Amino acid sequence: MTEPKFMTPAHRRAYLTHLNRCKAMDSYHRALIYILTAVPALRNNIDACFNFEKDEIKPESLAAGWQTNGTTKLTRFAYNLWNGYDDKSCTPYELFDCSFAPYMYEAVKLRYPEHTRQLDDVVIDDARN
Repeated sequence: MTEPKFMTPAHRRAYLTHLNRCKAMDSYHRALIYILTAVPALRNNIDACFNFEKDEIKPESLAAGWQTNGTTKLTRFAYNLWNGYDDKSCTPYELFDCSFAPYMYEAVKLRYPEHTRQLDDVVIDDARN
């Protein structure tokens, strides 16, 4: 698996640090931690968003005073990749309408590596057309 594109060197360091705190290093954890370490506000409050001991998300963090419009979008997206978490603001229309969209796609690639191969690797069967 190729390493995802990180927003900053601090994002990469935090991702590796917090991924090592997880019970597993599967695609669910990789995608969740990638998003929850993307920006300083989330990195500084990651324990408010995810319970590492119980291995579960904390949806109540969405109402925390430190959350901004952007971090709320990122948190919702991370939770949706984790377990399909959904609320009225979890559609692609709401979530991807921000400058974090390229990094959200990186998280999708982490969560679904089997479905996000490079197009050069995909063989299209013309017989279906």
